[in-house]
Amino acid sequence: MKNYFKYIKIAIYNILKGGNILLKIKIGYLMVDNKIKSNAELSRRTNINKNTLKKLIDNNRAETLTLENLLKLCDFFNCKLSDLIEYFPDEQPLNE
Repeated sequence: MKNYFKYIKIAIYNILKGGNILLKIKIGYLMVDNKIKSNAELSRRTNINKNTLKKLIDNNRAETLTLENLLKLCDFFNCKLSDLIEYFPDEQPLNE
């Protein structure tokens, strides 16, 4: 598990530095599945800043990810990291 977190940290670093690694953030899908009606509700229940969640959900912006917030979301949704984010190498197109 430790190596997996290292991989995520490297991927996020590469995105911030303009790398070609693409991550799709799937929080919106998990919110629907778990009947979470708003970003504000998710913020209250996870103790993650509303603005951070808004960037993640509305803009699919991976540069706002932190390991702490990823773990909070995984704990809240009782899911694996792979249920929360999806990795796409540069040779694989990102399909919405």
